[in-house]
Amino acid sequence: MLADLLRRMDRQAEQMDSVIDILKISDAQQTRAEERQDAKLTEIREIGQRTDANQARIDATQENIRAMLTAQQQLLDLMVHDSRRTDALEVRTTPLLTYEARFQRLEEAVFNKAS
Repeated sequence: MLADLLRRMDRQAEQMDSVIDILKISDAQQTRAEERQDAKLTEIREIGQRTDANQARIDATQENIRAMLTAQQQLLDLMVHDSRRTDALEVRTTPLLTYEARFQRLEEAVFNKAS
């Protein structure tokens, strides 16, 4: 009977050793899974930081484009203003140009009589 009890205890000890080995394997697997999760989380954070940096560069580029478009619009407005002033001056000078030939003839007549 003592021998049977010892055999049973040995079997239970072997079963407990098997359970402990399974728990150790499970713990190791769990640790590796957690390490992989941590690595993925770190990678996701880095991607997020790169995305934030890219977005900041995009925002800065958009601001530069807005400033450039504003400057171009102002330049275009100035060109339109200059064009309108030129047109207005042409309207004013056209009558003077029609008299220019008459002035030249008068000058020539005056100089011819003076000579």
